[in-house]
Amino acid sequence: MTESVLNDVLLLKNTNIDKLTEYLHCINLLTFDDVIDKFGKEAFHIILYIVTAYSEDSPLLILRQDSKTEQEGICEYLNIPEFKRKDLMELKDNYVRQAVTEYVTRFAGEVFRSLMFMKIQLRDYQLAITNKRYYTTKEPKDGSGEIQEEKIEFLFDWKEQGKAQQQCNILAKQIELTEKQIREQVKRMDGIEELKTHVRSAKELGTMRADRKGNIEKFIK
Repeated sequence: MTESVLNDVLLLKNTNIDKLTEYLHCINLLTFDDVIDKFGKEAFHIILYIVTAYSEDSPLLILRQDSKTEQEGICEYLNIPEFKRKDLMELKDNYVRQAVTEYVTRFAGEVFRSLMFMKIQLRDYQLAITNKRYYTTKEPKDGSGEIQEEKIEFLFDWKEQGKAQQQCNILAKQIELTEKQIREQVKRMDGIEELKTHVRSAKELGTMRADRKGNIEKFIK
C-alpha cells in the first residue's frame, strides 16, 4: 500500500531509472512515461525533482524562503548537476511541464494545486518581464494598403509589461496567503524525514528506520 508517492520515491533516490519506472508502473502512475521515453536515464533526476518539488507533503515547499532557493535546495539534495538545474526549475521542456501539471492535478488537493499553479505562473511572468518579451508590432502599409512585411517593426510594449508586473504582485500576495493555509499539513514519513534532516543540517544525517511497512522495499534492493 502506497502512503505517499513522495516518500516512496525519496526511498528510491539511490537506485536508478529502471527501479523507479518499475515502482511507478507498479502503482499505475504513468504520468512520467513521456519524460522517460524522451530523456532515458536522465529522466531519473527529472522525476525525482518533480515529485519532490510538487508534492503536497514535501517539507521544502513550506519554508518561508524564495522559490528559487527552495528549488536549488531540492536540486542540491537530489545531486542534480548545476548545468541541468535552470531548465528544470523553469520547466522549459514541454514534456516536463506537462508531467508537472498532470502530477499536481492528480495528487494535490485543491488549495495546494492552486498554490503550485500560481507559483508556475508567477515564475513565467517574472522570466518574461526580466527578458523583456512583451512586444507589439508596427506594420507599415504601402499605397495600396498592403502590409510591407519586410518593414514590420517590433516595439517593446511597456503597457503590457506593466500589466504583467501588476499580475506578479497579485500572484505573490495570493501565494503568501495560500502558503499560510497549508503550513501545518506536512506528514511525518521516513523518506520525508531524511529530507528534513538534510534541510536542517545541509547534509544527510542518520539512517532511515527499517520498520516501515509497505511495498517500496522490494524496489530499493
